[in-house]
Amino acid sequence: MEKYQDKYHPKFVPGTYSIRAVKNSKLWGGNGDSKVWKMRNGMILLPQPSNSINDPLNWGFLRKSVHFIQLVILAGFTAAISNNASAVQTDIHDEFNISYDSMNTGAGVLFVAIALSCFLLGPICRVYGRKIVYLIGLVFAVLGCIWFTELRNQADAICSQIFIGISQGSTSAQVQHSFSDMFFNHQLGASITIYVLSYCIGTYLGPLITRYITTSQGWHWVGWYGAIIAGILLVVCILFLEDTSFDRSRYDALLDGETQKNFYETKLSRLNSRGQQKLQQIKELQNMLRNSLNATSTEEDNDSINLRPYNLYYPNGQGDEEEPKSYYQRMKLLRKTPKIGDFSKLSSLLVHSLKVFSFPSVWLSGAFFGFQLSALSFYLTTEDTNYAEPPFSYSDSEIARMNIPPLIGSIIGCLYAGSTLDYFVLWLSRKNDDKREAEFRLWFALLNAIISPAGLLMFGIGTARNLDWRVAYVGLGFIGFGFSVGSDLAFTYVMECYPEMILECMTGVATIANFLGCIFTFACSPWLDASGVENTYIALAVINIVLMLASLPFIKWGKHFRARTREGYLSFVENIEN
Repeated sequence: MEKYQDKYHPKFVPGTYSIRAVKNSKLWGGNGDSKVWKMRNGMILLPQPSNSINDPLNWGFLRKSVHFIQLVILAGFTAAISNNASAVQTDIHDEFNISYDSMNTGAGVLFVAIALSCFLLGPICRVYGRKIVYLIGLVFAVLGCIWFTELRNQADAICSQIFIGISQGSTSAQVQHSFSDMFFNHQLGASITIYVLSYCIGTYLGPLITRYITTSQGWHWVGWYGAIIAGILLVVCILFLEDTSFDRSRYDALLDGETQKNFYETKLSRLNSRGQQKLQQIKELQNMLRNSLNATSTEEDNDSINLRPYNLYYPNGQGDEEEPKSYYQRMKLLRKTPKIGDFSKLSSLLVHSLKVFSFPSVWLSGAFFGFQLSALSFYLTTEDTNYAEPPFSYSDSEIARMNIPPLIGSIIGCLYAGSTLDYFVLWLSRKNDDKREAEFRLWFALLNAIISPAGLLMFGIGTARNLDWRVAYVGLGFIGFGFSVGSDLAFTYVMECYPEMILECMTGVATIANFLGCIFTFACSPWLDASGVENTYIALAVINIVLMLASLPFIKWGKHFRARTREGYLSFVENIEN
């Protein structure tokens, strides 16, 4: 059983889990309770929580809920303000004669800003904690919204989007990382689904609300409302948002004798090969290895499992004696005081993060999410250009209401890729001898390979041929379904593959996705002009099908891919911890 839970076991494969302890194994006690691994409802808890009252995994329901709600609101808000500019392009053009190409450039730069800021903020999150990253994002949101309000020329149109892009970059990977601090692996699917739903609500309701504000108060108030809300959120987060950073490496991992043996053998081998540690530390490891071997040989029955804290690697023991942190300690802005030497640590982590692009699942997830962002640019552009002119001649409010069908579709998609998928994965795991594989989630991409392309075809052909309005609107609903399903699968799959490098994986996914979004944003208008609406959406549907079906090789060989990246995964995690 250890090979499924202990990353140092020689047969360990990241992304493969045992969901239940097996009777007569070292993980199972004689009375039916786990003696080594902490469990809940018969399911092994991963990651294993410490006994510390300050461990986010041990927080109470109310404390987790307060933190969770704040993060979900941040995700929805940053998604909303990132899509506001496209909803008021006509008003800006009429008032300042700024070309649509310039504003399209601003939209492309927005994607670049999201990608780069997400990548650059990752090391700050690792060194100084999660909270400061969210506060940085909100400060840029305030500044970006005010700049957008005072927009006068092309430079303002582009630069304001850079600031707003940085604000969304602060939530594009860090929110999922914070969730992994608070929730066990089997709970992440539901939490990510709520995150995706919040993201979709911001994406679709943002432009809808923007148009109503523009109609009633003028487009300048769009930025002012954004700045006011961002300012309120900034104050709320300073006062109530906790930092979920928790160094689990300082706490005893509750290992049995055999797992201790594997753990220390691996540690000793790595220390000897690298020559990075002092001789005294190696001797201490050798002594502990001998103790572990002795523990293994004396464990004759399941009722006596010898568990011992090891001061060298677990200075905090199990955390039983820790006092709860004060309000000031829980709400402080930085996890640690900045030092001059931190720059080398930050730069090292930044370079180290580039290695995440060597993991195949990161590219698949990035392509999934990136296409959804790319398709968003196309149908929003089509709504703004085609439906504002004959034969449709929609008013601004009617165009705004076109965001309702994809919102409804995204809600249905979240139910499909959320709770329904979780039950499906649990069912497959039980059929698979209680072993869960990360690729189980990818089976749900196959239905999306039908519905999402069908939505693109219905909307594109319905618009080009002026078919009944229901065709285009149902198509938008299918597109919204595909947006939430594709995004949910992208996040949860890569998070299950490499659970101890979620921040870096999500940074890689966000970087790939937003650069794809940037490319397609710049290609959007020329492509529509050159090929026409119908042919463009047919091409998009084909691309969508190919991307969704790319999950099939991963369903078949994904575990092999993960096994091949095991050493890279362990090396990556160790470099982060050090």
